[in-house]
Amino acid sequence: MSTKDLLQSQPEDAADAPPHSTVQDRFRAAALLRRLTSHVRHRQLARLHEQRQAVFDKLREIPKRMQKLTNQVRLLLDLVDDYWSGHYREVRWYSLGVAVAAALYFLSPSDLIPDALPGIGHLDDVLVMALALRLLRRELTAYCRFKGLDPAQYF
Repeated sequence: MSTKDLLQSQPEDAADAPPHSTVQDRFRAAALLRRLTSHVRHRQLARLHEQRQAVFDKLREIPKRMQKLTNQVRLLLDLVDDYWSGHYREVRWYSLGVAVAAALYFLSPSDLIPDALPGIGHLDDVLVMALALRLLRRELTAYCRFKGLDPAQYF
């Protein structure tokens, strides 16, 4: 269903709409959003897959005291790789979008705080990644169970 079809199928007056139309509208909007973002999501997954080694190189710069964070990022990259290869599909599409966007921001040389600044250059990268990992904790825990890993090593 195209955007035009979706808009034409909507009642002009909310009073004319049956009570269940808001639920149907939500499902239609979610389906439309999923279709519109699938192409972008595929390109982002391909880009992250190509730059996987760059992420690991950047993880080496993170202090050892933040080892759980680096373990979570590695787990996140494994999840993305398994999704990419088709081995693991039990992840919500918007969670995958958050994961890929955070990882690509982590790699991006143009940040809020330039990486060249000593001491604080990677602060924004770590904060964005930590926020994304916090949002994805349930997904990552389920992925740990799927892989047979101990979640205590990661959380």
